[in-house]
Amino acid sequence: MNREFYPRLDEVLFETRLPNGLRVRIVPKKDYISKLAFLAVDFGSIDTSFTLDGVQHRMPDGIAHYLEHKMFDLPDEDANARFAELGANVNAFTSYAMTAY
Repeated sequence: MNREFYPRLDEVLFETRLPNGLRVRIVPKKDYISKLAFLAVDFGSIDTSFTLDGVQHRMPDGIAHYLEHKMFDLPDEDANARFAELGANVNAFTSYAMTAY
């Protein structure tokens, strides 16, 4: 795991890449009680296509934002309520080049 210190912030960033290619970053926060985790993908509002196994796939405009809202939809229950039972809440956002959950 790589470690990078940011003296102006007095913070350390730990970073590694898993065998499946997922990049993981951890920033321990001093004196913080709550925890935050999010997953970000490099597909945002300006993206309308992607290539998988050499084949390009065209998506409808706005698909990243649509999927952001569908991420927490479950067929028979409310995912927000399940997170709330654990004392957590969910949120997401879509920027031009990224969607984060």
